[in-house]
Amino acid sequence: MSEPLLQVEGLRVAFGAVEAVRGVDLTLGAGEVLGLVGASGSGKSLTALSILRLPPNGARVQGRIRFDGGALDTLGEREMCAVRGREIAMVFQEPATALDPVMSIGAQVAETVRIHTRVSRSEAMRIARQTLDRVGLEGMALDRRPHQLSGGQRQRVAIAAAIALKPRLLLADEVTTALDAVTQARIVELLLRLVREDGMSLLLVSHDLALAAGVADRIAVMCEGEIVVTGSAVEVLRSAHPYVAALREASSPAPVTSIRDPVGSPLLEAKGLVRSYANRRVGAAAPGNAAAVDRVSLTLHAGETVGVLGESGAGKSTLLRLLLGLERLDAGEVWLAGEAFSKVSAARQRRLRARIQPVFQDPYGSFDPRWTVARLVAEPLALLEPPLPPAERRARVEAALAKVGLPPDVADRFPHAVSGGQRQRIALARALVVRPQVLVLDEATSALDVITRAEILKLLATQKAELNAACLIVTHDLAVIRAATDRVLVMQAGRIVEQGETQAVLSAPRHPYTQALLAAAPDLEAVLAGQIPSPSHGGGRAPLR
Repeated sequence: MSEPLLQVEGLRVAFGAVEAVRGVDLTLGAGEVLGLVGASGSGKSLTALSILRLPPNGARVQGRIRFDGGALDTLGEREMCAVRGREIAMVFQEPATALDPVMSIGAQVAETVRIHTRVSRSEAMRIARQTLDRVGLEGMALDRRPHQLSGGQRQRVAIAAAIALKPRLLLADEVTTALDAVTQARIVELLLRLVREDGMSLLLVSHDLALAAGVADRIAVMCEGEIVVTGSAVEVLRSAHPYVAALREASSPAPVTSIRDPVGSPLLEAKGLVRSYANRRVGAAAPGNAAAVDRVSLTLHAGETVGVLGESGAGKSTLLRLLLGLERLDAGEVWLAGEAFSKVSAARQRRLRARIQPVFQDPYGSFDPRWTVARLVAEPLALLEPPLPPAERRARVEAALAKVGLPPDVADRFPHAVSGGQRQRIALARALVVRPQVLVLDEATSALDVITRAEILKLLATQKAELNAACLIVTHDLAVIRAATDRVLVMQAGRIVEQGETQAVLSAPRHPYTQALLAAAPDLEAVLAGQIPSPSHGGGRAPLR
């Protein structure tokens, strides 16, 4: 039996007295896909960074790391620089921060080539053009900047920069997190194609057990810094280990039971909403305007949860901003609790805002980093009249934090001092502090691991029931739609193309677009039934359904 391409033996990573990675052993063969799966904080990304000898400052690393028979753990920094990018490359979780915002995409891909070879600038740009074409960006101008691209396009640029020199091992760290199911499927298929064409090995780091089970030859499950289960996808999915069972359950949440037909007037109603923007898309036939939201109508009743499902660019977030009064309507109207929310005076609209509260996708980006959690959560209380005295404000803040499972001492911390899951709980507490009638969530669980996602959805359901509030969930995540909503509206290119009770739509979708969304989603049952063959061998792989 040939020696594995990568061997990790007894890897330990500590920060002071805290050991974040504890005795990890991994092997990865040539051309093999290994899924490294676990919840946030399990040590997955730290393990991948340690393979490249790039642990965070202050980390103490021990253990043996062998690559192609050589010991990486004994190499100096200069020697490791020759390995990174040429022999082993990494694609990071968030391409928006991994890519340089002031460099063109062509220059960023060419940079890898010029660092490791002696080719001319023009030859490096030729290779960059060729590599961008390989990852599905044919014809895209090399002088475009990252901010001009979609999330999926930025991820393809990051992959192109990593594979420009055809490395033998690619480390992919949560490369599909926050991407919609269709884009996620395309990115995964791209990675698997590169594995087949280049004979490259792939270490896929993910919190999504369903995703890893559909693409990996083997899976290693990490929990609290340790590998607890290793094996084929089917072996891991059938494991009796309690942590694997928790991941499995959270990956395929049970559907909710739809509420009875809503009664009374809707708390939130949208009638024929239209919002257009100047069409500056490259290659557009004419300047004109493009409708981001095109004649959309919806209703939301007390106690009801409605989902808006669609891929990135479908117009979901624009619809949310129109409902919240954060963008100007070109046509249509929004009614909130019986009042024309989109037509009242600015002063009246401000007073009505306490009745409708948002929870945004990225709490870290929506929080002022200079404010304490107490001040952040208390911010919506300024909408109440008359103003609350300081003691009551503090009591309301602590009560809101308690409702989302956070202790009172969190109130005096800053956003950087809490975890991603805690930040999302804080965002929910901020929305709940004014006891709203309507909650609106914009991809609020898209960057969370499946276990944390399940916890947030459970909290949301509990608090919504306590307030008898209505809830609108804007998401690309089918698991969230299935687990949390009574009705679903499917949105494509600014329009609602299908709607109905959630279970009816998901079990028998009528529109081709809904069918495509369902077909792109990872499916644990398909893996267990043997409907998804080995990804890197045998000439292909079935769709991720």
